[in-house]
Amino acid sequence: MLSFAFAGVYEIAEPDLLEELEAQKGRIISHLERMKSELKERIESFEGEKLFPAAENRTYYIDPTYCLEENIYYREKGKWKVLYPKGYCFNPIDYIPYEPPPMVVFNPCREEERRWVKKNYPEAVYVSTGCPIRNVRKLGVKTYFLTPELKEKLRLTETVSVVRISREKGLIEVEVVRVGAGGNKGGASGKAEGKAN
Repeated sequence: MLSFAFAGVYEIAEPDLLEELEAQKGRIISHLERMKSELKERIESFEGEKLFPAAENRTYYIDPTYCLEENIYYREKGKWKVLYPKGYCFNPIDYIPYEPPPMVVFNPCREEERRWVKKNYPEAVYVSTGCPIRNVRKLGVKTYFLTPELKEKLRLTETVSVVRISREKGLIEVEVVRVGAGGNKGGASGKAEGKAN
């Protein structure tokens, strides 16, 4: 038979966790409030990808044709069959059943760009670049921010850039318009007029 002898019972040496949290509550709340304030400031200062004002009017085209990098399968009667083979190419424009509104990429913090875009493209999809969220809110319209992916795919480098579909060419048309003091401005149709200085 085993017998145990206890030398004695001791008090717990570590402080009580709840008492510690209660004592640190003020410091923790202060730290969380500071973190919240810093996060809010970072969000309010977000500008998206940055572009520079256009130096001249120009238009370029992008071929959106995509070729599959692997087979696309479907299942029929318990067997997998190839629906579209690897290497199959298609143009997404052929599958858009309606005419989407143009997408206008501009800097709302530049007053001349903001006025020009609102006048010439009141029904466009707006994409902001280089302007903090706090300022974009003042526009009073839904505005998206330029992402690195969109900037790369559309080869965007300048504002104002008007992106639209050219059905007759089967391409994406990107019209870059110089807007501002000393530069020519696009006409009411949105097409650049004249030659840039």
